[in-house]
Amino acid sequence: MSFHASPDEAAARDHFQIAAIVLLAVAMILGGSSTDPLSAGIVRFIASPVLAFSLWRLSRRPLGAVPLSGLLLLALGAGLTLLQLIPLPPEVWSALPQRAIVVEGYRAAGMALPWAPLSLTPDRTLNAGLALLPPAAMFCAALSLSAAARRRLAIAAMILAAASIALGMAQLAGGASSPLRFQQPANLDAAVGFFANRNHQAVLLVAAIPLAALLASQGRGAARGSNLFWMLAAVGVVLILVVGLSVSKSRAGVILLAPAAIGALLVAWPRARRMTQDGTPHGLPALGMLAAIAGGVALVVLFNLTPLADRFDARVDKDTRWEVAPTVAQLGADYGPLGSGLGSFRAVYEVHEAPERVTPTYINHAHDDFLEIWLEAGWPGVALIAAFLVWWISATLAALRGGRGQGISMALAGSTVIGLLLAHSVADYPLRTPALATLFALACAMVAGAVPPRLRET
Repeated sequence: MSFHASPDEAAARDHFQIAAIVLLAVAMILGGSSTDPLSAGIVRFIASPVLAFSLWRLSRRPLGAVPLSGLLLLALGAGLTLLQLIPLPPEVWSALPQRAIVVEGYRAAGMALPWAPLSLTPDRTLNAGLALLPPAAMFCAALSLSAAARRRLAIAAMILAAASIALGMAQLAGGASSPLRFQQPANLDAAVGFFANRNHQAVLLVAAIPLAALLASQGRGAARGSNLFWMLAAVGVVLILVVGLSVSKSRAGVILLAPAAIGALLVAWPRARRMTQDGTPHGLPALGMLAAIAGGVALVVLFNLTPLADRFDARVDKDTRWEVAPTVAQLGADYGPLGSGLGSFRAVYEVHEAPERVTPTYINHAHDDFLEIWLEAGWPGVALIAAFLVWWISATLAALRGGRGQGISMALAGSTVIGLLLAHSVADYPLRTPALATLFALACAMVAGAVPPRLRET
């Protein structure tokens, strides 16, 4: 016979959650750029011991099939990076597609072909592998914590999103030269918060909306008005997030607001079915979420808080990302089936960019993570994406079938965040920033952790 502490008691005793919150905060505050090596180095330095200790914690407890398969996918992603860095004989790598130009370079220099890895840019591939450290640490750390501690992490992410809004407002007040623009900004006319890109700020804010819906079910029913208090707090946070979203001037953020709102309603609803026990009206949290989002949109429209409509006046078909996409798709086919190497996009694109498509815009990513992975990792990368999509859907369904109340809310919130970030990845590269990659990993742990493990009685 054994005694199992309640989730709240376990979370209160588990001080490791502090390390996880610190990692999340550092990743969010410093990890808003995909190109800043100093900030990335700091985040990775902090993530390394967290990852090591998290793996030790996970090794000491039974894990269900869903968390184990998630860890396996993480290991496969790291393994793909290592495979691309293994030196190959000249006869092997020179026979790969599109390596003729490299071979000609060696011959022109009068040099014998050396052993070389599959990746055309091994230094950048190594950097891409190290970029896995923060999200891997967050996934493992959150998975090793209790459900209550994961809830605290989710609420911490929501608070950090609100802090990013406050920073963005201060940036606007300081103008384009504001010293509060910590990252190398691409959008000097917008509130970018912790980020260098308005779209990344916007996707953080929409992802925080379903996390705010978790706050609506924070009350435990200990006091008659506790649930109502947390629901009103959630409404206030969502209002701030919607207004902050408008200030970011991101079209992608506006488009993703609708699915974020639907996700928030679903997150709030399961908890609503049990609120009649402490006197809170049935369904009030879901209605509160709907009212908050509608109220935020009304405030933006009525008071014209930002010329956001001007962003939609620009022709979408003239956006550089849509002009780049066909070239990247063709390059992915040309460099198949193994790709050009993780992190090699910029070098490869510069070599093959058509002269008529050259623009003053600096292109450091494909603005479509799926196409970029297709180019850099070939069919193995596509297979990993497909495997993750299967894992995400099956884990969410398993949590919905076997979970209850708070577990269902947690799974729905995490699944919504995953969906929003993946949807944004079709037209941008949010997961290449440490901040959003770490949030994505937390969302994955929220889903995996909500699946009830199969326990054996001894």
